[in-house]
Amino acid sequence: MPIRMGSGTRIKAIKALNLGRPIVSTTLGVEGLGLIPGRHILIADSAEDLAAACRRLLTDPVLRAELVSNGREKVRADLGYERALATLMKLLGRNSEPLTNGC
Repeated sequence: MPIRMGSGTRIKAIKALNLGRPIVSTTLGVEGLGLIPGRHILIADSAEDLAAACRRLLTDPVLRAELVSNGREKVRADLGYERALATLMKLLGRNSEPLTNGC
């Protein structure tokens, strides 16, 4: 995700992590998601660093597996549907009752 400007990539990052794909992104591409470089994702803000990070993923299966596992766990714990729904319900002043037409 070599993004230098724009938006919409954060949803793509969440989907990719949930699908078990390791990600190399610029800092801007995953800004605000709380992903930890080296734990959930690799960050590269220059063309040289992007190439080096991609090369690392291609040649280090252990790193790749760790990023995939940690990334999926991060989505489940903090970025997935259930968490988003719980946050929405809290903002609406509800416990865990489902939304209905009468909300």
